[in-house]
Amino acid sequence: LKATGEGKTPFTIGDVGKLKWMCEKVGIDPNQETKQLAIQLAELLDRELKINPDQESIMLEAFAPKKRKVLWREKELYPSGVQHEVENSIASCLTNVDGDFVSLARKALRLGIATIYTAQIGLEMVQDILFGTPMPHQVDVDLGIMDPDYVNIVFNGHQPWIGVATLQKVRQPAYQERAQKAGAKGIHIVGSIETGQELVQRFPVDDVFVGLMGNWLSLEPLLATGAVDALVMEENCSPPAIDQYAEKYQFALFYRELGVELNTIKALLTSPSFDKTAALREHHAKLLAKKARLELLIANVEKSIAAAEGRIRMSDQEKFEGFKKKLLEENEAQYGQESREKYGEEAVRRSNQKFMEMTEEQYAKLQELTERLSDTLKQAMATGDPAGDLAQKACALHKEWLFYFWPKYSKEAHWGLAQMYVDGPRFTAYYDQIAPGCAVFLRDALRIYTGAKGGE
Repeated sequence: LKATGEGKTPFTIGDVGKLKWMCEKVGIDPNQETKQLAIQLAELLDRELKINPDQESIMLEAFAPKKRKVLWREKELYPSGVQHEVENSIASCLTNVDGDFVSLARKALRLGIATIYTAQIGLEMVQDILFGTPMPHQVDVDLGIMDPDYVNIVFNGHQPWIGVATLQKVRQPAYQERAQKAGAKGIHIVGSIETGQELVQRFPVDDVFVGLMGNWLSLEPLLATGAVDALVMEENCSPPAIDQYAEKYQFALFYRELGVELNTIKALLTSPSFDKTAALREHHAKLLAKKARLELLIANVEKSIAAAEGRIRMSDQEKFEGFKKKLLEENEAQYGQESREKYGEEAVRRSNQKFMEMTEEQYAKLQELTERLSDTLKQAMATGDPAGDLAQKACALHKEWLFYFWPKYSKEAHWGLAQMYVDGPRFTAYYDQIAPGCAVFLRDALRIYTGAKGGE
């Protein structure tokens, strides 16, 4: 408050009426300039924190009920400033200093009264003076306010100063534009715990300040959303080792994005052999690969839009290239994780490259072959015999189909793929569209075709 009066903060006096009312209550002449009132009130409140037992509290005399003041003096509960009461209470807790329960009870009560009148009332009034007195208004709360498309800065603790200053800054278009240039939709300010409560009761929820996330119990679920870009904590209500939780959630979200089950993720993160650096490198490589695929898809979509609007003309070849990229992107989203786990990154890369080199004529033949394979599988399943002629013909067609994707063929790899059709739910669902149980039937037929032993 004093620094604002001196022009040293980004704040202004938000409620001049309350400043004058407060000054009048504590004996400061309200008929002065606003800045001077702010400085004088701040200096008085600072003195109130430090008054000694032989001094009278101006704040307590101004705001405490008259009957209570009489009672507190009778019971030796009339306090000093909160600083003295804190020091006295701490010293009294030491060994052999004060073992009398009545004395300790009095000190605890004096500390409570001093906290209210020489500290908290002044603090709350100052916040009202600077940021405006709270009024009822509609707000948004809970984890649903988190939007991962924005840069989310969460303010947590007990002091609203930094949160308010940041909120004022990011309301400026220049800061939102910087975030947008970096790929986000903008910047959101999110309140948490008491700091969040101070913000949400004084500022309307809008497209920058999005509301109150929750309290202490919500911090871990908040981090688990993966939408927090900065958790800004100043004092109190800041769980110890929260940085370790944040780091674990980063790894957990990484593995979850790759389709790894939660039980497996837990085993990975709690394993003594877990290599954090290796995991981060893997995550980085996956993100770069995803970025490259998205950039190709975006470029093709932009070109398609331009062609549709008549700004450019796309050749048939360009359209076909874009079509293949789209198919590859969809295939990656559905089956990429299982394929990499089974065959490795390099094998998948070579397969994708071969597909992208496919001509329109080859693609047409692939489509025709896919239909023949599907029809033959249906007929073979009707016989119920995976060793029969039709089933083995389907296996031969399946081998021919693989040559459109695989740089080289081996029976071992073919059998491994057949087993993955059964082990991977998404592969199973694809083949079971042909006929219920098709994935298992094809696996059994390929075991015979490739000469695989038992369930290897």
